[in-house]
Amino acid sequence: MSAAVLTVAVAGASAAAQDAPSEPTLLTGGASPELDQMEPVQTSGETVTAASAPDEAVAYLADTIYALGYDAGYAGQVLQPEKRAIDLYWKGELPSDVEELISGDPYGVQVNVDTTAEFTREEAMAAATAAVETSELDDLQITTASVKPDGTGIVVSLTDDAPAGPSAAAREIAAATDVEADAVTVKEDVGDIFVPTVDRRSNDSAPYKGGGRIYVDGRNACSTAFSALDGGAGRLLSAAHCVTAENTNKTVQDGGGTRIAQGDAVKRRKSIDSMSIDPTTSPASKGRIFVSGWNSDSTREVVGWGSNHTGQKVCAGGATTGHHCGNIIDDAVTASGLNGAFYVVARATTGAFQGGADSGGPVYEVLDSGNIRAKGVVYAGTLPSTTACGTHNPDVDPTCHRDLVYVPISVVLSTWGYTLDLG
Repeated sequence: MSAAVLTVAVAGASAAAQDAPSEPTLLTGGASPELDQMEPVQTSGETVTAASAPDEAVAYLADTIYALGYDAGYAGQVLQPEKRAIDLYWKGELPSDVEELISGDPYGVQVNVDTTAEFTREEAMAAATAAVETSELDDLQITTASVKPDGTGIVVSLTDDAPAGPSAAAREIAAATDVEADAVTVKEDVGDIFVPTVDRRSNDSAPYKGGGRIYVDGRNACSTAFSALDGGAGRLLSAAHCVTAENTNKTVQDGGGTRIAQGDAVKRRKSIDSMSIDPTTSPASKGRIFVSGWNSDSTREVVGWGSNHTGQKVCAGGATTGHHCGNIIDDAVTASGLNGAFYVVARATTGAFQGGADSGGPVYEVLDSGNIRAKGVVYAGTLPSTTACGTHNPDVDPTCHRDLVYVPISVVLSTWGYTLDLG
């Protein structure tokens, strides 16, 4: 597995709003962001069978396995939709309910089981967090640390001018994180880490949907992700870095300049780069997202959400570049200053996955029915994956990337204490 998050470019707002998620605040209202662990099979009116498309069947089974066993020896999964198969890694014996679930190739999916993992997912995530947060390792100039999905350890990336070689660095990291040196893979010459780049789907109206254009203070362009519910009240989700650090009481407008919310109605959780918008209109929001091209008015119903696994197909649809799809290449990566928060990285099948001002947009799975299962919220791209944008909104001049970095939707919902608004 590659260490996918190397150098990232935050894809939202204007140059005046270069506010990467630093100095994280304490989270309230839900589970720790360390695990994408809430019950993932929240799906309305959808049935998965052996006749379902491979992408959907494999993802559904992977989510169910994860929900049953994330705290009982689970190490990771690598999804192979093209083979209708899952490689499942476990530390120790499988729990009986997981073993029963995967027997007989459910939904026509073959599960290949390896129970020799050295680390559970929780243990590997703890080691990755220690690698980027332990002060005695500051001299190594670590940028990111990610979890190997086969449970064999972690991957740590260093800057391009790090003083130590990979072998020496691995020994230091192992000593500080209480793992064996051979469980640490070190990648050199990565470069700097979170470097914000900020640059109109163009004009949504109430009730607001995901994937639409928003402006903060009439100038910082971003996108919306999904509608969520705080009790019964509608909220719009987007990215925290779309608002400048100096003043969080910003007016949020739609693409046509109509005010959506302002002041205390706009809240942030910087530690997971999340923004919650409470529209002044009623009904405020709707459980649908824009799909297809950046200039398309077509929408799809959101029917649930799921967790994220290496190899899984996901799509993203920000208001700058529109709908693109690819596969997850790293399902758990963290960096210094993120307070233990882990991000997901996916790579486009071809071309760009996201561009400037797609930040805050939706990441999702398209089901057989055409409906949408939420997966996350767009955060950034990786700088080494800079590529041509292709067709995009002509009102912006974005930098685009083949690799997409996003926050798992379960982490966003649990942090805010929200539920997803289903269409």
